[in-house]
Amino acid sequence: MSETKQLLDRDGNVKATVVIKERLAVLGESYEGYTKELNLVQWNEGAEKYDIREWSPNHNVVHKGVLLTAEELDALRNYFLSEAGITVKKAS
Repeated sequence: MSETKQLLDRDGNVKATVVIKERLAVLGESYEGYTKELNLVQWNEGAEKYDIREWSPNHNVVHKGVLLTAEELDALRNYFLSEAGITVKKAS
């Protein structure tokens, strides 16, 4: 189920729209209740990307984060698996 959020600037104007297509994982939580999450998102009607960033409890405030394509996320996964000593087979 998608969730659309409009993010506002300090004057109350819409500065960005994000559609959270799928919440994939909570990676951590701060003492203020913010959660660092991995989500599949669409920013400002752009292409779907994987997004890692901190969100406020109501998802109306976000901190800077990282957007990754599916290929970039796969490369990151392969890096972590390699660091853990797990061999990654390339698709042929």
